[in-house]
Amino acid sequence: MPTTLKVKNEHNADVNVVIDSKTKATIPNGRTADLDQLFLTSKGFETLFAEGKLSLVADPNPSPEQITLARRVVPNLLARIGGRHVNLHSHMKQRKDTLAKLRDEYNRNWSSVETVLKEAKSAGPLAERLNNTAKEFVNVKPEEDAVKKIELEIADIDAKDPKADGFNLQDWYEEREKKVAELEAAKRKLETAKLEVIGPVKNLLPRLDTAAADLKAVDPAKDIGAKIANW
Repeated sequence: MPTTLKVKNEHNADVNVVIDSKTKATIPNGRTADLDQLFLTSKGFETLFAEGKLSLVADPNPSPEQITLARRVVPNLLARIGGRHVNLHSHMKQRKDTLAKLRDEYNRNWSSVETVLKEAKSAGPLAERLNNTAKEFVNVKPEEDAVKKIELEIADIDAKDPKADGFNLQDWYEEREKKVAELEAAKRKLETAKLEVIGPVKNLLPRLDTAAADLKAVDPAKDIGAKIANW
């Protein structure tokens, strides 16, 4: 009688260990069966064992023949299957270590960004106040208003009806020429003011306007989420 080892069905259905079309062993769901070397060294058994559908059951008092058979079968399974698990374990550790390093780097950067965001949040009101001050004082509104006023005056002169009583073309022409000269002078004054008042901070003003709005809207609790907890 051939030597056998006990095999247990770990699957949730019947399992067939197939050697060929005429040779197979069926192990019912949740049951055990005694298989000999022919089955234990077959590719079918190896596949089912690797898939976790079958397991070997240790005999508390094996015979010398069973020990010999086990020493022939198990090392072969280890050589063919064990390496996969060792490699998977190595790959798992490597990926976990990589992820842990990324987590630590993320958390370091997170802390740095949080510090900057808190500083930005506290600077928000001051930036807004400074921006409002710039809009209020760093402008050429008086010069622009002067130009608009003269332009309206010229428009009023142009609108006078030459057929109206008392209209004098010479007086109208001289008055208009005077206002045109005043307008040209006002425009020159405006351009000078732009250079002197706005020129030194021309590039800063729009950037300050954007910065003030963004700094005021900073919310450290929402802007960067949370740190990644250790696992």
